[in-house]
Amino acid sequence: MIKGISEQRRLPRLGHLRLGSKKLSKNKKLYPAEVDYFVMDPKTPDPKWNEQLKDQFHSLYGLQPKAIKIMFPPVPEELFFAQWYKRYGSSTLVKCKGDGEVATTSPDFSKGLEKIGEDERGFIQVKCLGPECPHQKKNECGRMASLQVILPDIKGMGVWQINTGSYNSIVNMNSAIEWLKGLCGRFAMIPVTLMRVPQDIQYEGKKSKHYILQVDQQHFSIGDIQKLALVPIVRSMITGPDESKDTMFYDAAGQKPAQIEHKPAEAEVVDPAKKPGKGEKVDLKSPTEDPIASPERINELYTLGKELGLAPDEVTNLSMEHFSKTPDQLTEKEASNVDALIIKQSEATAKQNGKPVAEKPAKKASDKKGDSYLCKKCGRTIVKGQEFCPKHRPSNG
Repeated sequence: MIKGISEQRRLPRLGHLRLGSKKLSKNKKLYPAEVDYFVMDPKTPDPKWNEQLKDQFHSLYGLQPKAIKIMFPPVPEELFFAQWYKRYGSSTLVKCKGDGEVATTSPDFSKGLEKIGEDERGFIQVKCLGPECPHQKKNECGRMASLQVILPDIKGMGVWQINTGSYNSIVNMNSAIEWLKGLCGRFAMIPVTLMRVPQDIQYEGKKSKHYILQVDQQHFSIGDIQKLALVPIVRSMITGPDESKDTMFYDAAGQKPAQIEHKPAEAEVVDPAKKPGKGEKVDLKSPTEDPIASPERINELYTLGKELGLAPDEVTNLSMEHFSKTPDQLTEKEASNVDALIIKQSEATAKQNGKPVAEKPAKKASDKKGDSYLCKKCGRTIVKGQEFCPKHRPSNG
């Protein structure tokens, strides 16, 4: 046994649960915007596993879940729920991090700030002025909390990170952790429901609705949750929060847009995936083998959306939320997945509004060979008189 190493334990970070998504503006630029549900963004090295994690998540909680089951990990609060004022530059690394009294920074970022010493690692420490900091007033700095949670019903050992700059969300989560400790003697490994709850928030004289984090404290009895707390836990270690720049909160230059939570800011268009260079080895199972969908295939997505009651921007947003791409950047496989997402979204909307679910019609189409039809499942062109393509055609008998 090696002292200082062998006793350490660690859980990997499987990805993020985001509170917003990138959307396409009228001038064809992407900007971060708040949504009222959780967006799963897996970050494992295996693309197939990432897709499986998304499928599990959506199967359990729906396409746009507003409530999910979580557990807090068995580590100190400052590790799984880090809360700081943070400033970034043009890189993805945090350049200045403070608690409202003391901030740790680098020489380049300490200019104009009152130096008060150095930490044990040799980094400069300056006086942190919090909201009165000149960099906060220029939207270069802001509060950022990183909540790391376990999803007990999702396969895979690891934690999921939720970033938020919301004052109300931070206060709500700190209150829930304290409430669990007082009620059960601990907060770790007790299943609770985390929700996105609408709340009217006043900002710069204007009232607007936002969706804050809150632990459900209504739909269970105190006795039930105290029984769950009797189950012993094993302590483990998780890595610190991912402190790389979150583009939902900071733009490419490190600017914190005028409170993204209140007013979305535009960002640069994401470049499409690059093809491998000449002579570069490509894994036969790699996603790069999947060709880019044709313009005709992309038009089919919008046609399907129209037939099922989805506006063009809703189809675009589905593509952005799940693949971080506009539809014209999708591969053939991704386009097929968006087909399924359009159908799920249509069904979810219909059920929510108490309306019958619209069926995808086998609509006539024309091509060089004469009349043909579209598969009711995937939208691909098929032979006249059929309803499904060979892949989705029900077996006989």
